Amino acid sequence: MKTLFSILFLFVCTFGYAGDYICYDTDGRILHKYRSVDGNFIADKGKCLKVNRDTYNALNRWKKVEGGKVVEMTQEEKDAILQAEKEAQTQAINDAIEKFEVSQVEILTALVQVINKRLPSDKQITKEELVTQIKANR
Repeated sequence: MKTLFSILFLFVCTFGYAGDYICYDTDGRILHKYRSVDGNFIADKGKCLKVNRDTYNALNRWKKVEGGKVVEMTQEEKDAILQAEKEAQTQAINDAIEKFEVSQVEILTALVQVINKRLPSDKQITKEELVTQIKANR
């Protein structure tokens, strides 16, 4: 019985391996990686490519699918991705600021700066005054 389980285990490990797949968009950018899955699982996932384990293990953010093969992106493509990510990050920061989803320190600093722009220089609020007042309020 033990021998039967050993043979069955070897069979499953050897022949039960379905494959590694990557799914990609129309530009070849890899969207998802699936390790050791059956091809039927991939059938409804869109553009997918079965790859060998070495290729799967070597995937990184700078790989793409082109002509049915996994290739390294050009430097221009990498730069475009980095620029788009930087712009998205900047937009997310600006969106957070518009909603005042920033720290209290940032809000207080900006408020004092706005007030100080409207006051004559001899009447402006200093950090020392704020610290003194905070201590007095405790």
